[in-house]
Amino acid sequence: MDATNNLNDDFMIGSGGSGKIYKAELA
Repeated sequence: MDATNNLNDDFMIGSGGSGKIYKAELA
């Protein structure tokens, strides 16, 4: 996803089986 190009801890809301979960992935 283009929205996850600049991932950082500010967007990290948790962790999942495949790693960190970001708001962009849940949108």
